[in-house]
Amino acid sequence: MPGTGRFQRAVSDLRTAVTAAVAHHRSQGATGDDVLSLLLQARYADTGEALGDEQIITDTLFLAWAAVHGLKDVLPHVLYELARHPEVERRVHEEVDSVLGGLPVQAEDLPKLEYNRRVVKETLRLHPAVWMLARRSLVPVRLGQAELPAGTELAYCNYAMHRDPTLHPDPLRFDPDRWLPERAKTLPRCADITFGAGVRKCIGDALTMNQILTALATIAGRWQLRTAPSHRYRPHARVIISPGSLPMTCHFRSA
Repeated sequence: MPGTGRFQRAVSDLRTAVTAAVAHHRSQGATGDDVLSLLLQARYADTGEALGDEQIITDTLFLAWAAVHGLKDVLPHVLYELARHPEVERRVHEEVDSVLGGLPVQAEDLPKLEYNRRVVKETLRLHPAVWMLARRSLVPVRLGQAELPAGTELAYCNYAMHRDPTLHPDPLRFDPDRWLPERAKTLPRCADITFGAGVRKCIGDALTMNQILTALATIAGRWQLRTAPSHRYRPHARVIISPGSLPMTCHFRSA
């Protein structure tokens, strides 16, 4: 297919770079608290064995892939919803100003950005990056009225579930406060499956949330973004739901 060769070369180049970084960290003793050092220091709980280089390289490549899509496909939807909901945007700005005080965002600031986190969570409910997930039954299981034998392949659409009014009242309304603790605890189990659930839940959930929060707080501390007047929102659903072309204008926050 057109472009396949370029993609494979890019993957090869990235793998080469990560392999070299792993070798460098290992030669230096890997005593830091960066991702590669922590992976090199990690041990399997049951055997005490270290991770092999191939496992570390694969995990690092996955984290890089997940990080790209969190910012590329989710953050634009966050900014799009802020432009559509001025009151939500106002509360985002107030919290960012209060927590950061005009300074760059730090790791210790992220837990304090409670409303910003709810905004991101509500965006992910309406615009999940991965819109369909799959599982395989290991044993016979009953699902509703269906009897599923072991080995059944199941696909489910979290995009549709997140817009189900039986799970989320007024589901098309952008309401970050539906994720307030006292309201969220009334939701059915697994009403939010943005990152899946259970033992197979995506390991990148915290990474994605923290990256988007950091970017959002950095942008919202100085700027207001507005969708171009002539723009028509047209998301594309492939493996990832992309917002498509989303031109916006930047306006400096004078106050």
